Amino acid sequence: MLTVCTASTLSWVLASEQIPVKMAAYIVNTFQHRLLIILAINLMLLMVGAFLDCTPAIIIFVPILTPIAAKLGMDPIHFGVMVVINLAIGLATPPVEVCTFAACSVGQTTISAVTKPLLIFLAGMIVILLLIAYVPPVTLFVPKLVMG
Repeated sequence: MLTVCTASTLSWVLASEQIPVKMAAYIVNTFQHRLLIILAINLMLLMVGAFLDCTPAIIIFVPILTPIAAKLGMDPIHFGVMVVINLAIGLATPPVEVCTFAACSVGQTTISAVTKPLLIFLAGMIVILLLIAYVPPVTLFVPKLVMG
């Protein structure tokens, strides 16, 4: 709860200082190609997810990245799914790898025994992330089917 409280405070300060809007303008003007911006967002979120739990990461970074996604013309559902998948992958990657530690504890095994087999799954998760990030109908098919 302390990290959530701190993240909320930081997010409020960033929003009150118009940092997300300024960052969005800078990133969109610096990177001219839409695909590069999406790749930069994905790489940043993967790194953030490796060091920070999902809830504080969402509280801090979604207000910063949402104006960028809006300027790119990304659907909010597509953007949200992309953010959550990035942060979920980060939970299984070093150095913090919260989910890996929990799974090793439940399975009564060591991190070193799980690391090599985990790389195959991480590669698959990265492929799925790229598919989600660059092919919006993958994530928008069901919402558009339901909502029309």
